[in-house]
Formats: sequence, structure tokens, C-alpha cells
Amino acid sequence: MHRIIFDLSALALLLTADYLLAAFAMHTGFVVTLGLPVAVGFSRGFAEWRYLSMIPYWVRGIEWTLVVIIEYAVACYIAVLLRPVDNFETVFGFGLLIILVPSVVFSLISFSLGFHIAKRLQVS
Repeated sequence: MHRIIFDLSALALLLTADYLLAAFAMHTGFVVTLGLPVAVGFSRGFAEWRYLSMIPYWVRGIEWTLVVIIEYAVACYIAVLLRPVDNFETVFGFGLLIILVPSVVFSLISFSLGFHIAKRLQVS
């Protein structure tokens, strides 16, 4: 149950920040677009060690990857709602290699770092 709450909280945080950036028309650039999942991934990895049960590394990695992919898909849908000129396939396809792949890779690395730093610090 805690796992679902943490995943939904991370998803909500990513979506809220992405929506606020889009709603206020802040053209923050590529660094912020990648930095947000990296920061949330680090805190999610830290919380994984602190609060959640121990499961295999590959399951944690797949779970976090799915959270980032779902967030990207929902953010693309929100972008289509905000700008009806575009369609979902165009928005999703445009950012697939530019935003999604680096975001998944860097946030997964950050997630792993957060977990290992919390483990090294013996945070309990």
C-alpha cells in the first residue's frame, strides 16, 4: 500500500510541476525538463530505502521507469488540451527521443543514487 502511495505522490508531483510550467508559459528549457524527474527520482529512491520493503533492483527500476513514462504520456495529453492545434501523436512522438529517453535514463540513475546514498547513510 505504501508503495502505491509513494508512486502516486511522485506522479502527482511530476504532473503538477509540468502543468504549472506549461500553464504559466515558462519556457524553462531542457535542463528543467530533465531536472525535475531527476530530483523526484532521487527523493523517491531515498524514500525507497527509508520507508518501503526491500524488493529486487530490477523491479524497483521498472516501477520507477513506468512512473516516468506514465507522467510523460499524461503531460503530452495535457499539452494537447492546452494547445488544441496539436494532436497527441505529434506531441508524444516529438518528445520521445528528446525528452522521454534522457528523462528515464537520468531519473533512473538518480533513483539508484538516492537509494544507495540512503543505504550508505543508514537512514532509518
